[in-house]
Amino acid sequence: ILLWCCLIGFFTPIAQGQTSYNLPQTGGITITDLSGNLYDHAGPNGDYTNSIDGWAFINPGVSCGITLNFSAVAMENCCDWIFIYDGEYPTVNTPTHQLNTLATVPTSLTFDGAVTVRMTSDGSVINTGFAMTWMAEAVNPSVEFTISDINTPANAPVYFTVLGQLGTSQLWDFGDGTTSTEFNPSHSYA
Repeated sequence: ILLWCCLIGFFTPIAQGQTSYNLPQTGGITITDLSGNLYDHAGPNGDYTNSIDGWAFINPGVSCGITLNFSAVAMENCCDWIFIYDGEYPTVNTPTHQLNTLATVPTSLTFDGAVTVRMTSDGSVINTGFAMTWMAEAVNPSVEFTISDINTPANAPVYFTVLGQLGTSQLWDFGDGTTSTEFNPSHSYA
């Protein structure tokens, strides 16, 4: 049985200082951080420019959901947009959300996996753009096993216990490149 756990939610507290990124003016970037801040290409204190099409693919690379929270959105109402894609743009080319004012933004947006935030602008009016945070959140673990401690310090063992007989063999993937075939394994996270 292959069991995946999102390490951030169960074993490692999120660092107090979050990383911040600005979208590129054109093209995309991939972000693998578990949490952080994302701004339009001008950053938190500037106005974006015309004719931009930049995106950030947020993919922590572990079995997590991702929640986006927008704290500021100020864009030209008719022609400048933020598009949210459930997956990687342009592989996924139909957005799940399209917004350009804070009034059009839900309190938070939650996705089961990786997400892309894309911003476009036309060639006329500019504004202050957007500011948002994201956080990877643990996907609920299978009810077929328990974890000894969800807030274990770094390098301390975490014990996984199977609840009943699940088969003749198992494969545990701890999400950090290590695996185990033990019935009730333990693992230490750096």
